[in-house]
Amino acid sequence: MVAFGLRPAEIPLVRPENGALRVPGVKRNASGKSQDRLVQSLDPVGAEGLGDELLAILEERGEEALPHRTVAAFWGTRMRDQLMKLPEWRAVIEEARLTGQGKIVVYSARHGFAYRGTMTYGLMPRVLAQLMGHTVIVHNQKYGCWVSEEGVAAAVQAAVARLKERKLHQATPG
Repeated sequence: MVAFGLRPAEIPLVRPENGALRVPGVKRNASGKSQDRLVQSLDPVGAEGLGDELLAILEERGEEALPHRTVAAFWGTRMRDQLMKLPEWRAVIEEARLTGQGKIVVYSARHGFAYRGTMTYGLMPRVLAQLMGHTVIVHNQKYGCWVSEEGVAAAVQAAVARLKERKLHQATPG
């Protein structure tokens, strides 16, 4: 969930494909079922290579490396129950509570993927929406709140600097 931004219900269905995960569409809404998608990992800072490690395990062990399938509606609860058995997960929850960072839930891993994609990797909302299996409208509704005036100013400054650097390289012979 962390490296690939998966929904809990997608976990037992994924398959490695060309250095990424093939995720079948499982999300249902008014317009039908989500599309299958190919997802590359966005490793958290400090956990570089996590996605590659997980893909290698899946390629080596196949379905044996995945949890057994069950009714999709219960995956969030099942995942929460499994995570609560881990002292590391409980420590993250407690740290977030003590520092006022809000409530940590199973979907926090997916939200972290979206946040990392935007703030660390600088991916456009359209790219992140495709990776996460929803529309750009849904993506902006859910994750657009992370943009502050300071963030906008920093993004514009960085874009202007990249443009100047690109023009400088184009003007320099050789």
